[in-house]
Amino acid sequence: MIPHTPPAPAPVAPKPSERITDSSTLFGPHNEIFIRHGQDIYTLRRTRNGKLILTK
Repeated sequence: MIPHTPPAPAPVAPKPSERITDSSTLFGPHNEIFIRHGQDIYTLRRTRNGKLILTK
């Protein structure tokens, strides 16, 4: 007997008030960007597997 796997949930459409930016717009040809948040600087890095890592 094959176990039943429930279907993946459908992606939720963004609300008109939400702002979405494609990661390729942020990164361009680079794999790392720096984000200032208040007095802190964060690093957003794109991995070889296409994941994102945010560090302080």
